[in-house]
Formats: sequence, C-alpha cells, structure tokens
Amino acid sequence: MILHSVMVSPSQSLTFTNLRNDIAQTVTVTAKDFPDGVNLSDSGNIVLEPHASNTKQLSLTVDNTKIANGIYTGSLVITIQNQT
Repeated sequence: MILHSVMVSPSQSLTFTNLRNDIAQTVTVTAKDFPDGVNLSDSGNIVLEPHASNTKQLSLTVDNTKIANGIYTGSLVITIQNQT
C-alpha cells in the first residue's frame, strides 16, 4: 500500500467580473481558519480593468505529515479593492 503525505483537491474555477465602467479593481482570494498543513494553491491578486473578467483556478493542498485525517472547516475570503 502506498500512502501519500500530500493530497491536492481537484481544481475549482472562480470567475470574477468588474461591472464598473470607470475604475479597475483588484481581487484577492485568501484562506481563513484552515488548520496548519492546509494551504490554498494560489492566493495572488487579479487586477480587473473596467468590464473585464478573469478566471482563477484554486485548489487546496493538505500535508498529512502536519495534520491528521479528519473533517476540518475553513473559509475562502474574497476581497475587492478599487484601484486609484
């Protein structure tokens, strides 16, 4: 039997659209309240020009050397800031 110490969830797509016509916006996705050993694959920023859309691929990585098997909860926080 082969045991994997790191597991990666299937990738999920999140599409963001800037509905404003006068200003660009920065979208940030971060993980909140996940235990040590659980990481979000990409928490970088997306800059959206007016009326633009962009899709971000996200997955979770679980390091089983740092966290026991079980059921855990956490949140993804989406923050939007207007460019000045």
